[in-house]
Amino acid sequence: IIAGFGIRASLLSTMSRQYEEIYHYTAQVAVADNLLDTEQEAIEGYLSGSGDVVDALPCYLTSGTAETDTYSTTAYLQTVDPEALGDFVTLRTMDGGEAITVPDDGAVIDQKLSELLDVAPGGSITVDGDTRAEVPVAAVTEHYLGHFIYLSPAYYETVFGEAHTENAYLVDLADNSQESCDAVFAKLMDLSGVVSATRMLSTRDT
Repeated sequence: IIAGFGIRASLLSTMSRQYEEIYHYTAQVAVADNLLDTEQEAIEGYLSGSGDVVDALPCYLTSGTAETDTYSTTAYLQTVDPEALGDFVTLRTMDGGEAITVPDDGAVIDQKLSELLDVAPGGSITVDGDTRAEVPVAAVTEHYLGHFIYLSPAYYETVFGEAHTENAYLVDLADNSQESCDAVFAKLMDLSGVVSATRMLSTRDT
């Protein structure tokens, strides 16, 4: 029983760090991969013009396998404008909390992924998704939920040899209540091309 309460306390602590200190957005909106220009314009028009939306950041998000000779595991690959990411996600070192910026010539990976794959900055990992490529690791960031690999859009195109196409938005809403989020999500889901909308606090509660 004591061990169980200890594990619970540890999990609550790390979830608080993840959702209060690292994530700074209200919701994540996924859109279709084959989004038409008119559909994208309508979605971005709503996100930029609605009084319910404070800010929105387009990104590319996909899952794949991250591997080295030591280990392999599932990880999310996320490409996003490095200059804008800090308003939505804090990247920082585990020791010292020094700010990390996604570079133009490497990836930022989370601490646990670094440990599992036995790789540090200066090393490299192989990312296997729709395509397969070797990616150098530039920095390791504090993170507690899942495994993430952050790349700049330009470097993604260099490494994987394909165009960077956004398929999701990180969205910061003026009102984070369930009722307000549901109202915004209903409007978003009415837009052609929107696949899903997820409230981050609901994910945390789950």
